[in-house]
Amino acid sequence: MLWKLGGAVPLSGKIASFLVMGLGLGLMSQTAPKFQIPLEYISASSSSSSTEINSGKEGQIQAQQSQSNSNAASADDSRSGSGSKKWKVRCPFDFTDKKSNSLEGGVQLNGLDRITRHPGLWSFGLIGLGSSFLTPCVATRIWLSMPLMMALIGGGHTDSRHRRGMGGVLNKELDEQTSNVPFWAIVSGKQGGGVQESFGNLYDEIKGLNGLIAMGVAATVVASRGRGSSGSSSRVMLRNATSR
Repeated sequence: MLWKLGGAVPLSGKIASFLVMGLGLGLMSQTAPKFQIPLEYISASSSSSSTEINSGKEGQIQAQQSQSNSNAASADDSRSGSGSKKWKVRCPFDFTDKKSNSLEGGVQLNGLDRITRHPGLWSFGLIGLGSSFLTPCVATRIWLSMPLMMALIGGGHTDSRHRRGMGGVLNKELDEQTSNVPFWAIVSGKQGGGVQESFGNLYDEIKGLNGLIAMGVAATVVASRGRGSSGSSSRVMLRNATSR
């Protein structure tokens, strides 16, 4: 997978870079709030039912009035033949992310905890490894691969300290059902229910739009850096190097 300086990245290097960098950016995107489309097409009755109603006698009167108004509006819509759907503007970020919770006799996993206990370290390491496939210099490749080694060694060292109560705490149930290496706990069947069920739960809990944006960024980086540098400055540098 090596190529000469200034040349275009081969197809194998682009594919490897896209997959590894996309995984790293995907892990990073899951730590951010969930992105969602700021426009939602909902029924008109659901918007009226979602409003808060005061308690007491006044609240009951408002509820009756709201119900009668919604019934009258739906009757008018049915008579006029128009639908009861409308567009609603909402926040492009969903801050109601579910977290893993410790329960009595076990733990309820959610999201990134199913993949790895250290998503920050592994996302940084995978992004560096993906970038290493886009350079022909062996020394640069080794240097860009070092964050991945740090994620493997540093993550294991952190877990070891937390198990001994040094600088943090690692719950026993969480330790048994998760892993430092990404996806190892799922593949090895530690999370119960089998590998297929674990991946199904992960699919339901993942932030889809965040992941799509991350894959788009990875594709853009690979496409821009994978064409090589065929400009005049590169040709001058190569000519000077060969003349010496």
